[in-house]
Amino acid sequence: MRSGDPGVDLMYSRALVTIKDSINPSSGAMPATTNPYDYAYDVWARDSAVTAIALDAAGFTKEAGAYWSWLAARQGSDGRFATRFNLWDSSDVPFVQPEDDTVGLFLVGVRNHYAITGDESFLGALWPAYQRSASYLWSSLGSSTYGLGAEDFSIWEETYEYGVFSQAAYVAGLDAAQYVAVAMGRARSSPTTTRAPRARSARPSSATTPGIRRGCGTSIRGTTTAPSTRTGPRAPPSMAPPTP
Repeated sequence: MRSGDPGVDLMYSRALVTIKDSINPSSGAMPATTNPYDYAYDVWARDSAVTAIALDAAGFTKEAGAYWSWLAARQGSDGRFATRFNLWDSSDVPFVQPEDDTVGLFLVGVRNHYAITGDESFLGALWPAYQRSASYLWSSLGSSTYGLGAEDFSIWEETYEYGVFSQAAYVAGLDAAQYVAVAMGRARSSPTTTRAPRARSARPSSATTPGIRRGCGTSIRGTTTAPSTRTGPRAPPSMAPPTP
């Protein structure tokens, strides 16, 4: 990148060097930060997803693609991801969950990677995981009377609520999923369709319990928006691509 500002260009280059130097070359995982005291070099799935999106945009598609593949391999059967992982062995590190903004960012990141590289083998390999994540987000819509997606702990990791960041990530992810579904229609004629289970409605018992689910029916205070007439989560749509 050449911005015309030497200081900005130097900062940009140094940031990329720092990111690349922190990546685990064997797995493709990357830590949320290089601060060993507070974060122990651990991988926060959301933070590293944002970093991978930046790497793709900067042209480092090999490194970004390795992360997306690594993250897909950590996916749960319902299309969601744990919050935190060990950088060295990729094991799950118990932490505040769920932080489902990662699901939306995964959908956006894989879409961006394919749009930049045109790598159909990459897209085909991640397609089953992609469908599970997209189906989870779609099925979670309607978790409130206002048509919002699932509650989570989001970027602040303090309150289980309908956070703006996560809701925006859900919308961006579902928008990206439309593009990928069409792209898969061009790349394959009849891929296998895998749907995620419908989202459960039990509230989490604590912020550190792995696999906890969203709640239903939380009111939105101070809003004048008329509620949706839908009374429950959407049934997940078929993510099979259109017949060419």
